[in-house]
Amino acid sequence: MLFCEDKESKDAQAVAVIASGEKEVILSDKLIDELGIILLKPGKGIWRFHDDPPNVMRTSVPGEYWI
Repeated sequence: MLFCEDKESKDAQAVAVIASGEKEVILSDKLIDELGIILLKPGKGIWRFHDDPPNVMRTSVPGEYWI
């Protein structure tokens, strides 16, 4: 489930996998679809929910890194 200040997505089941050397979260196309996310500018972290008005653009939260 994704939480935003004004709404939240529905629940979705996923399996977390840790890839050696990877520093970013990778979401499958099926999980993105299940969460109702539409990628507008993925490289810049700009997205919206499928039921957001067309003018709504949300931004991804800053990355968290663990050692």
